[in-house]
Amino acid sequence: MDSTGLIMMKQDGADFAIGQVAIALFNNNRGLSPSGDNLLAKTNESGEPIFNLNNDKTAKVETKTLELSTADLSESLVNLMVFQRAFEANAKSITTSDQLLNTLINLKR
Repeated sequence: MDSTGLIMMKQDGADFAIGQVAIALFNNNRGLSPSGDNLLAKTNESGEPIFNLNNDKTAKVETKTLELSTADLSESLVNLMVFQRAFEANAKSITTSDQLLNTLINLKR
């Protein structure tokens, strides 16, 4: 595949174009309707799709690359542990205050 989205196949030493990735732009991306399986459908709010020949000035197709998430797993795990400890501390303080109130009520009697 090249940067315009043209899909090539090599057979017997010759290159053949076997397909073209179509990329569509919309005037209002937020107007697209989710249709499941990570797919979107056009609506009246999104407008009609805008296609360009050979994806000229529409988008660039990156080949032989790997998309990575920007999430840092170690940082997320540390944050999870911190929040869990904070929740446990808050739960313990509520339990302690409840016991203190019960003791005060029993002293009143």
